[in-house]
Amino acid sequence: MLENFELSKKTVKLKEELDKITDCYTKVQKEKLLLEIEYQKELDRWENTTNHLKKIINDLDSEKKHLEAELEKLKKVSEKCNHNDCSVVELKYNLERVSENHKLEQKAAKEQMEKILEELGQMQHEKEEILSEKLIYEEEIKKCKGQIKSLENELKSLKDSLENNKEDIFLWCSERTNRRNLIRNKQKRIYTPQSKLHLKDMVIRKPCNT
Repeated sequence: MLENFELSKKTVKLKEELDKITDCYTKVQKEKLLLEIEYQKELDRWENTTNHLKKIINDLDSEKKHLEAELEKLKKVSEKCNHNDCSVVELKYNLERVSENHKLEQKAAKEQMEKILEELGQMQHEKEEILSEKLIYEEEIKKCKGQIKSLENELKSLKDSLENNKEDIFLWCSERTNRRNLIRNKQKRIYTPQSKLHLKDMVIRKPCNT
């Protein structure tokens, strides 16, 4: 009976430990899901920024081609107007203005590209940190799963032990009950009319061995 009680206490304790580890596992799973969602958001943001950068580059290329076409037109016009100094000076001024504007736009685009690349580097660093944390949580989950499996095996072993000892426990309880009944029967007062005494109060002599 005492062994059964100890086994029951140990089973309850193991069940509590199993519940704690299960709660820990659930919490880790939730944190892992939140990290995956955050990682996906950062990845989507990075892709949107990249697409935006590509669009800016395409727009700059289109503008560059347009300016080059205008420059070619101005060159042709300049060649045709060499006889007119005023026209040549005006065309040269326009050409320099267009070239200067193009340089300013290129400089602004370059600065913007550098800024975007810096942000991309920062995002890559954050992505690596998130992946590192994800690996750590996955290791914790593996450990929790191992502990849960070990506790389940121990719980199963205890259940099997209880099942195997059920017959022994039953016999032990039966013997204890029989002993109690025997003692109770000995303590009963049996009345004898001849002596008006109880057998309990009489001196009972053991028979001699013959």
